[in-house]
Amino acid sequence: MEKLRRNQAGQALIIFVLAFTALFGLLVFTIDGAMLYLDRRQVQNAADAGALAGAYALSKAPIPTYIPGHQAALDVVADNFPGTTAPTSGSITNTGAATTYNIGNGYRVTISAQVAGNGWDWYKVRVEHKHSLAFAPAIGFAPTMPVIAMAQAQSGTYPFALILLQTDIAQYDNLTMQGISSQLTLMRAAGVTGQGGGFSNESMDTVQGKLTFSPCGNAGDLWASNEKLGSGTILTNVTGQQGDLLCPAGNPTAPYPLTTAQLPFPSYPEPAVTGPTYSGGAISVSSGTYFMCPGTYSSFTNTGATVYMMPGVYRFTGTINLNGAAGVVGTAQSYTPWPAAGTFFNCSGTQNAPADGDYGVIIEIAPSTCNQPAATTGAQFYISGNGASLNIIPSPKYHKISLYVELYGGSGWKTTCPYSGTTVPAGTHVLWFAGKGLYLVKGAIYSPADNVLLAGNGAGSGVGQLICWTLIVGGNGNVNESYDPTYLPYFRGLIQ
Repeated sequence: MEKLRRNQAGQALIIFVLAFTALFGLLVFTIDGAMLYLDRRQVQNAADAGALAGAYALSKAPIPTYIPGHQAALDVVADNFPGTTAPTSGSITNTGAATTYNIGNGYRVTISAQVAGNGWDWYKVRVEHKHSLAFAPAIGFAPTMPVIAMAQAQSGTYPFALILLQTDIAQYDNLTMQGISSQLTLMRAAGVTGQGGGFSNESMDTVQGKLTFSPCGNAGDLWASNEKLGSGTILTNVTGQQGDLLCPAGNPTAPYPLTTAQLPFPSYPEPAVTGPTYSGGAISVSSGTYFMCPGTYSSFTNTGATVYMMPGVYRFTGTINLNGAAGVVGTAQSYTPWPAAGTFFNCSGTQNAPADGDYGVIIEIAPSTCNQPAATTGAQFYISGNGASLNIIPSPKYHKISLYVELYGGSGWKTTCPYSGTTVPAGTHVLWFAGKGLYLVKGAIYSPADNVLLAGNGAGSGVGQLICWTLIVGGNGNVNESYDPTYLPYFRGLIQ
C-alpha cells in the first residue's frame, strides 16, 4: 500500500508539471498573441493612413510626379511608430514602381503608385515590422515574428477645371479663343483652395478672346507642357501665370507655368447601360413634357419639348439634337403623382422615385463618324437655339461622369479619325454647342478624343471637369468651368 502511494505521488508531480507547462504555454500565447494583435492593428492603421495620405497628395500634384505622394505617405507612417524617421524628399525616388525604405526600429515601408495611367489612379503602402516576442522563445519559438499590413487607396484626378490632351502636333494650340467676344472663365468652388485652372498638353492661344480666373485670389493656374513662343499674348517670360495670385482682368499677360511633363491619356471606365435597346427608331418631340428611361437609343431630336431623364445610363448611337426654343433635357425630379404612361419613352411597368434618392444620369455617346463639321452643320451632339439646354447631375454610381464620349475606332481612333495637316487634329467632333445653346452640367464631361466646339452665343457652365482633346471657344461663346472635387470622377478612399 505504501509503495502504491509513492507511485501516485510521482504521477501527481508529472501531472502538475504537464499542467504547468500547458498553462505557461497558454499564458505565453495569450500575452504574446495580444501584443502581436495590437502591433498588427497599429501597423495596419499606419498603412491605411499612409495610403490615404499618398493618394491625397498625388491628387493635388500639378504634374505627374510621385515625390509629394511618397513624402506624405512615409511621413504619416513614421508618425505612427516611435523611434522611426521618414526619409527626406532628396532621398525619395520619383517612380511609381514598388520601392522599399527602412525607417528604423525594425520597420520597412514599401510604396508604389500609379498616376493617370490606363486605369484608376491608386496609391499602395506595405508596412513590415519585426515584432519581438516576449515569452515565446522560452518554449522554443523564434524571437521575432514578421507583421505585415497592406493598404491601397484610389487617388483623386488632376486638380484642373479644364484638361486638354492633344499631344501629336507639337506646340499646337489645344485651346483656341476665336473672336474678341469669346470668353473662358476658370473657377473654383467654395472651400476649394489653390486648385482649378487649366492644363494643356501642348499650347494655348487666347489672343482673340478673354480668359479670366474667378474668384480672383484663389482659382488655380494655367499650365502647358510645350507652349510655343508668341502664342497669343501669354508667353513673354518664364515667371508663370498664377491665376490664384495675379488674376489679371481679361487676357493673362504673363505666361503660365512651363513643364516638360504631359498628362497621360486618362482611361475612365464606362458604366454599363442599365436599360434595354430602344427598338422604336428615332425619337423626335416638339412640345409637351416627357420622361425617358435608361437604355440604348438611336437619334433624339427635341425642338421645343421638356424631357426629363429618369436616373440611369443612356447610350446614344446617333445624333442628339436640341434645337429650337425651349428644347430642354434634364434629370428627373420627384413628381407626385407620376405622369401617365403615354408620356414615357422606353419605360415598362410603374415608374417610381428611386429608393436612394439618386437621380443621377450619365449620357454615353457612341460616335457614328469622325464628323468634322462645316460652318453650317452640327456635330453629333448639337445644342442650338435660344432656350435649348441640357441640365444634368452626376451620380457616384457612374463615377460622377455626366457626358461620356467614346473613342471612335477604339484604341485605333487616331487612325480611324486621322489628322488633316496641322489644322484639323485627329479625333471626333461630337460636342458642339452653338447659337445660344446652353449646357449646365455637374460632374465631368469626359471626351478625351473629341474636339469640342463652343461658338455663336453657345454657353456652358460646368462643375467638375471638362476633359477633351482640343477646345475652340469662338464667336460669343462663353464657358464657365468650376473645379469642385466633390464632382470629380475619381473616388478617393481605401479599396483594400
